[in-house]
Amino acid sequence: MKVDFRTRFVGDVAVVDVVGNWDLASRKDLFRDVIVPLIDKRYNKFVLNLSQLTYIDSSGLGSLVSSLTRARANAGDLVATSPTNKFRDLMAITRLDKLLAIYPTEEEAVASFSKGPAASAVSSTT
Repeated sequence: MKVDFRTRFVGDVAVVDVVGNWDLASRKDLFRDVIVPLIDKRYNKFVLNLSQLTYIDSSGLGSLVSSLTRARANAGDLVATSPTNKFRDLMAITRLDKLLAIYPTEEEAVASFSKGPAASAVSSTT
């Protein structure tokens, strides 16, 4: 199943539901297809809902890091919620868990933007 990025909004936070296999074959790119156009529209707070992500390869990770970097360069941030155990393991192995705040629920991820920089959040291991 190719990846699909479904964007919805909770206040001024863009919530992106990532559905399916996020890989080079999907020909969709979070950074190019979702983040850049939203930043052009002045959005800079992003939550990736990963509850329906089934697979991610290095191209998906690269797109995620580019998206995180661009959001922060525009005085915003990108955080994640509801990751699978495989995704958590991959983040730990690549040490990207040190860059990307991960919240157990979407509500907590959205609320993190009203509490200041998400980078100070502690990644949950539950």
